[in-house]
Amino acid sequence: MAGAIDKKIIEIKDELDNSPRTHLSARTGILDSVTLLREFSQTRLNALCEAFTGGKNESGVSTNMSLHTVCQSLAAQRLICYGAGSIKGNATGIKKFNLPAYETVNGALSLTEPNTSFMGINATDISETYTINLTTLAGTQTQGENTFSTDVRDYYLARSRVTGELIEISDDITPYSTPDQDTPFGNAVAWGDDVGSEAGTWNADFAKVNIASVATQSEGLYNELDTMTLQDHLTQGSNSQYTTIGAAFGQKFYLKRHADHVNTFTITGTTTVGSIEVTEISETDLTKIKYGDVISGTGIPDDNVTIAAVRSADSKIRLSNSGIATTDGTITLTVNSVPFGYQKNDIFCQIEVVGEGLVINQNWRPVGDDAGDYSTADDSPHKLLNANTSQFVGLLGFFDPDNGSANATNDLTKGARGDWVSEGKEYNETSYPYVENNPFFPAIGGTHKAYEVDNSEIVGIQPTGLGEDDIPSGRYVRWDVKRADEDGALPEHRYIIDSAEKFYYEPQANGALATIGSATSIASHSMPNDDEPRASFPRTGLGSVVTLVRQDQTLAASTNGSQSIVPVDEAMYNPTPNSTTGSVPSTQTAYNYRVSSGVIKRGGYSTTYSGPTHNSTGGTTNPTAGFNSSGRSAISPTDYVIVSNYAARKLTTDGSTTNADVAFITGVIDELQGTTAGGAKFRDPIMEGVSTKHMTSASANDASFDTYICATTGTNAVDTALADIKSSLTAFYSAAEMSSRSVTFAGGDTAWGSLTAQDDGTQQDFDNFSSQNGHAKWVTFSTTVGTLQTNLDNRIAEIDARIGKPTRSGSPSTSRGTPPAVYVSAVPTANSTGGYAPYGRAIYDSCNYLLGKDLKLMTDLIQSIQSLGQLVELVKKARNKYEIYNGRGKEY
Repeated sequence: MAGAIDKKIIEIKDELDNSPRTHLSARTGILDSVTLLREFSQTRLNALCEAFTGGKNESGVSTNMSLHTVCQSLAAQRLICYGAGSIKGNATGIKKFNLPAYETVNGALSLTEPNTSFMGINATDISETYTINLTTLAGTQTQGENTFSTDVRDYYLARSRVTGELIEISDDITPYSTPDQDTPFGNAVAWGDDVGSEAGTWNADFAKVNIASVATQSEGLYNELDTMTLQDHLTQGSNSQYTTIGAAFGQKFYLKRHADHVNTFTITGTTTVGSIEVTEISETDLTKIKYGDVISGTGIPDDNVTIAAVRSADSKIRLSNSGIATTDGTITLTVNSVPFGYQKNDIFCQIEVVGEGLVINQNWRPVGDDAGDYSTADDSPHKLLNANTSQFVGLLGFFDPDNGSANATNDLTKGARGDWVSEGKEYNETSYPYVENNPFFPAIGGTHKAYEVDNSEIVGIQPTGLGEDDIPSGRYVRWDVKRADEDGALPEHRYIIDSAEKFYYEPQANGALATIGSATSIASHSMPNDDEPRASFPRTGLGSVVTLVRQDQTLAASTNGSQSIVPVDEAMYNPTPNSTTGSVPSTQTAYNYRVSSGVIKRGGYSTTYSGPTHNSTGGTTNPTAGFNSSGRSAISPTDYVIVSNYAARKLTTDGSTTNADVAFITGVIDELQGTTAGGAKFRDPIMEGVSTKHMTSASANDASFDTYICATTGTNAVDTALADIKSSLTAFYSAAEMSSRSVTFAGGDTAWGSLTAQDDGTQQDFDNFSSQNGHAKWVTFSTTVGTLQTNLDNRIAEIDARIGKPTRSGSPSTSRGTPPAVYVSAVPTANSTGGYAPYGRAIYDSCNYLLGKDLKLMTDLIQSIQSLGQLVELVKKARNKYEIYNGRGKEY
């Protein structure tokens, strides 16, 4: 059994020795995943990453937009169009995910990234046993007895003439193992020139990449990095269908020599005239020389003489045939030797493409001082590489699981993290605060699968075409059947999740809309509730208000069909005195017409006579002659029946306060003409560039809608018609002299029954006065209001087609013990012709590629980054084992 502990100690020590490489491999793997994800995002996820150009914001200013931004503006406009603009800024008004800005997922990292002319490097010998410190200018480095040039101008990289890219040693060793006797270098051919004449040579397939410089950035800091700039930038090769890219993190290449590296030294030996042998060479000198070295000196010809053979046992060498000695005795010879591996086109060293945080800390001590002391900074389990885990993660930009903050700040990252988990746990018997803790994966009670019904209960909520491998896009209502407590029945419907609302930027189904106009509102559907929430938020707000404005009703005693003439005031009469003779007079009246609270009212005076008052025969029977009265009595002004009153009361409540319904309609126009979210100056960049581009009707495209609303210029037809009818009412009152009428009792120069010196006004016909038809103007206004609703409905349909509108089936359950019945039966089909509409589906698909189970690109990446901390824990555990097996207490 002896030796088992020692064997274990050696195993653990080896594990710790290899830990830096393990950490480096993990980080390099993460950057490989980042590279893949960013490239995929750049080429496949335009719906998330592209900055769409050519659009305009609600202020009419040209700007770049993400599809997410486009959808929010369109959704706000849609709300305004159906009368719910007041909730566009609420969390329940436009349900949406918190997505990163364009060019973020595919954006730059905070570490130095390689490209076609630049890269971070770690240069080592081929065996990766020591670092080589490359320089831009002349310089040397000595490693043991080996001294070599560090000047990068002495070396080159190899690239493929087909792809134009550097050739990684793990992909193809050929450009590094050749040229040789079988494959000569050939003639140097400029990049891009025809190499047809070079068949069979190194130059036919490969080309040199010269190096311009190397530099060190952030020297002495955790993010110190050696960088290399290429003199020959990488450009497209002969394959014109291939896009040349730069080096990638973790790739390894060899630097090759432009020329032989010659060591020059002297040796001492003995020559004999006429001989080509040099004898009595010391053992030390023999170790320096080799076959093929060039040799010269006094006593042998100066004719490019080389060493033809070395016989160490006899302490002599033989020279090439031209090296016939001309001197007898001891001579000193100069040798120009090219060591093995130092010839032209031989491999000089290896470079690995790295970034900050990818450089091994050469000072890290795996087992401290190997006596239980881990007190120095370089002993830390976090210091295996120059940048510790948190420093490295902080360089990953968007891919930092915390997004550079205290926690994830966007929903994509939350969706990818393993520690953001939604839960349906109930708090305080009514609260469910964590059901959307992970926004993309809410607490939906095991229903994350294709639509399915079991025993009348919906157990799978995914719409047609989606399943458990796709991120949720359905509706879920938690249903606690026959929920009750000691006091009796409790609501069965506890909370609702509708992911489709977020992908298609809809208002929350159970949200509320405060009163708009005079009497239109939408009540909220609070949860928990006895009834299932409605399927979707009602879109009837504006239509209800328009109906109230346009419907025929009795207002100020008048209707849309009432007569249209206002008479002149009547002269004030003098009542007939009481009489004992004569017949009873008819009732006397004198009407006048005045505007009060914005409408015409009729008032005046009346006298009613009664009688007879006495018996003309003098008898005692009932009276037979005469009459009496109580005199004039005022007629209280009441609304006069005239169509102008109908129009006036439609417009205002008191002559000055605008009718709430009319005010709301004009407010909708004002909001669409404004610069807040949803304004009609907005231009969808996807639909811009073609004046007729649209999804439903050219009349509903952005430019046409702006023209109709008059957001950029002009006055909307509703505003014009409203101003016309208001002006016509004012003109009608003026023409009828409603404010200057002065008929009153007789006095001064006015006799009873006379209008002399009094203004009785002018009779006017609202349908025909001063070349105007006021009633027709009202009809025009009413018609334009109807046209407004039609055009807004058309615009809503256009926006629905652009964003996409889910289909929901089933009717909400209202009976206790009956499970929820509404579900998202279908979502819009993805665009198959290269476009983006429906936008919501394009965004869904992009998120699904990142978070769904088919690819899990972002999920795997983020969780791999989160797991880096576990590698540190492995180091701690290994050290604890090491210390315990060595008979010491554990370190952590």
